[in-house]
Parts: sequence; C-alpha cells; structure tokens
Amino acid sequence: MGADLEGDLFEESWALFHARLVALLSAGVEMGSFALFAPSEAAEPQCFQVLWTDNCRTLRIDASAGGTSEVGFDPDEATTMLSRCEACADAVIATVRDEYGLLHPALLTVAADDDLSGLIDILQLARTEDVGVDANATPGNQAQVLWPDDTVTLDDMVLTHLRDRFGAVETDEDGDHPIQPGGFGMWVRVAQGQPAINMMAVVLRGVVDRKRTDTELNILNRTCSWVRWSRRGTTVWQELTMLARPFVPEQFDGLLNLFANTGLETLPDLCDRIDVRD
Repeated sequence: MGADLEGDLFEESWALFHARLVALLSAGVEMGSFALFAPSEAAEPQCFQVLWTDNCRTLRIDASAGGTSEVGFDPDEATTMLSRCEACADAVIATVRDEYGLLHPALLTVAADDDLSGLIDILQLARTEDVGVDANATPGNQAQVLWPDDTVTLDDMVLTHLRDRFGAVETDEDGDHPIQPGGFGMWVRVAQGQPAINMMAVVLRGVVDRKRTDTELNILNRTCSWVRWSRRGTTVWQELTMLARPFVPEQFDGLLNLFANTGLETLPDLCDRIDVRD
C-alpha cells in the first residue's frame, strides 16, 4: 500500500465495529463460531475464524493465511464476561486491522455456523453467502476488483472508467472530473491521501433563509442512508463518499447512479421548501 493510504483513517467506524463485536461475543457465548472475510489480492479472500474454547476462557482467532491469536483468561481471576468480550473484540480488531491492514470494517463480510447464524447481523456486515462469487461464474460476468497502490493510481482508474462510460471526461483545475449522468451535473474526485472517492454536486444557489435551509437539510439527511446535503454560505451541496480500495467499477457505477438519481428526485422538493434569490 502506498504511503498516502497508510494510517488509521476511520477510527469512529472501528469504534462502532468494536461495540458490535462485544455485543455479538456477549450474546453468542458458547453458541458456536463465526468467520470474517476480508478482500485480498489473492484469488481467495482472507478468512478470520473466531471461536470460544476452553469453556469460554479462551478466544481463538485463526487466519487462513497462517497464524493463530488467542486471548486467555485465568479462571481464578475475577473478570466479568463483558470485560472478557471487550478484550476479545480488541484482539479481533488488532488481527484484522493492525496485522492484516484492513482499512475499514465495512470491507468485511461475515458468516457463522447454524448456532450463531441468527445473531451475526449484530455486526451490521454483509453476509458472505450473499456477496460471494458464484462458483460457476466466468471471468466475463464476475465483478472486476482493482487494487490501486496509491491515490494517483486510483485517480487514473476512476478517470479511465468514467471515460469508458461517458466519453470525453476532462479534469478541471481542482482535480475534479465533471460529468452529467442523466443530465445531473456533478463532480467526481479522489480524496487526497485517502482511499476514497467523493461525489459532489451543487443543487441550489442563493438560498434566502439560511436557518430554514439548515432545518430542511437536516430532515432530508435523516431520510437518506448514502447521500448527504450541506449548506456552505448560500449554496447547497449534495455529497457522497465511498471507499475505493479495492476499487470495484461495478460498485462505483451503482453509487454514481444512486447519487445522480437521488439528486434528480429530491431537487423539486428542495425547490419547493427552500427559497432562493432569482
């Protein structure tokens, strides 16, 4: 990984994942094991098998690439089950993030044996069986997965894909790529020093009542999971940020379409609710 993609960029997301791990480990005591799958540059994803052993006195993490981590507890030590689960969640994240180098927990998928199958949604991850590659799939119908070494390479991948889809796409002086999917004007930009792609659009200019505008945007933001709206001065922006290492063009297209369609669908309502200068 290039130097400009290194470091812990998503601490809040890892903290939330830690809390969900604690909840799952607490709820699933003595009920079985689960596995986390992380994307890999190899043909098969990296797998981390997590299970309690020794009457819940040891949590073991087996990595498919080799290596086992264990967290053990002295039976004579007065520790609560909650404190054990917190220590175990620390160990899982240390293995997946710090040793393996995964940037964000959303890149993980999860699978479990029958005993834990009903509980793994606590982690709020995609289930591996729902996103796994079809064993009968051919190279022509598998999703393309690309691994940029740095943000320069990622930007080249993004621009190449945009030109394949939209034709002559240029880069402006800010490093943004302007496009108009479905007639919706927007910009695409690779984030500086982060493995992420930003989608941006100006949807309103010259708002009259800033306080009312902020109230309306807060209401709108509570109803949409992906897209966010904000006011900068008298201009209203629509934005979306997606992780892009690995860069999956099919996923990029899906979110780009979602972004543009959301903008086209919400703009009439915004114009009705927010007054702008003529």
